[in-house]
Formats: sequence, C-alpha cells, structure tokens
Amino acid sequence: MVQQVTTSGLNTRVDCVEDRSGASQELAAPAGRLEGRAKFYNGKRQFGFIVDRSSKEYFFNSDHFRGAAPLAGAIVEFNAVQGSKGIGARNVVVI
Repeated sequence: MVQQVTTSGLNTRVDCVEDRSGASQELAAPAGRLEGRAKFYNGKRQFGFIVDRSSKEYFFNSDHFRGAAPLAGAIVEFNAVQGSKGIGARNVVVI
C-alpha cells in the first residue's frame, strides 16, 4: 500500500505494508526526511509526539528513535509513516 502524506505543503511518498495485527511497517524511506520539534516525551510510558512546522503531530515510541530520547523542545529529523491509528514518526534522530 502506498500512502501520500502531506506535510508543510510538500507531498511525501511513503511505501508501507500492514501486517496481520493492522500495524504499518515502513518499506522505503520517503523522499527526504522531515524536521520538527519534540512536543513531549514520557520516559515512564515511553511515548511522545513531534510537531512539524505546519503544527501536524506525529506519534512515536521508544522503538522509533535512535540514540537518546528527544526531550521536549528538541529539534528532530524523522520519517513519516501512516499507521492504523494515524500518522507516526519513525527513525527519529535529535539534530
């Protein structure tokens, strides 16, 4: 399945497939990574949200970032992925 994700006025193609549980998995990185700011991260529950320049929110959890967890306000790069519960962030890296 191919999802068209529009962020900051740019169209980004994301190729993903849903497994039997309904969760999406990214097959190919979109043409270009997105940039945003970590809105918050709950270390105890291991999830958070990223906000891009157009105020669109992306969910991520501890499996979706590389390196240290992004603290609130940190600028991050990520790939957008359409999941069964909405749009999410994968391969999150603090820059």
